[in-house]
Amino acid sequence: MPKENLILKRRLILQSFLPLYIMLFIKYFDFGIFSLTRYFIYGILKSDWELFQNEFRIDSIWCFLLCLYLFICIVRGVFAVATFVNMQKSGLYDTGEKIKTAESMEESSLGFFITFIIPLLFDDIASFRGILIFAMIMICLFLLMWKTNLYYQNPVLVILGYHIYKVTYKNPITKTNENKEVICIVRGNLDCDHVISRKYISDNVYYVVNKK
Repeated sequence: MPKENLILKRRLILQSFLPLYIMLFIKYFDFGIFSLTRYFIYGILKSDWELFQNEFRIDSIWCFLLCLYLFICIVRGVFAVATFVNMQKSGLYDTGEKIKTAESMEESSLGFFITFIIPLLFDDIASFRGILIFAMIMICLFLLMWKTNLYYQNPVLVILGYHIYKVTYKNPITKTNENKEVICIVRGNLDCDHVISRKYISDNVYYVVNKK
């Protein structure tokens, strides 16, 4: 078994929540929060704590911090998408396998979107308590996906034109892996008549291309 590609696994997890971060940023972003946030900065620099007695300003400050956090997450998610595309170009190998059976699993991405993303869009998180709870939820989800292979249900992959398959493959040389089931992430369509090249990610999940 090849060595796990933990960097690629982490980047797949990061990009999984990119739609959530973008939609939350759109939901909470307001240009007015910048002018109100300067009171926060001014109060810290001048030690004028009376500026923080205005509840409206405090709420706006938390909204600004939330948007800043979401912006950082969006940048990391976009970087994860870009680096995932670049990492496909190296480290592929093959031992003559062809696909024996292939079952599409793209509906799992829809289930991921409905289960993990949509519910978080309706919570009000523009407060200290809301941000704290949201951060704890995201940490728990990251750990859950890290300990399992849920990261292959990534909705961003489907949006970018990737397909998810559960496959068994046959090896014309050894026959040792003929009935082994693995999860394959494929860019475009999978041609069972051609030899495949693959890149091991983790947890029985591979990135696969048809060898030219």
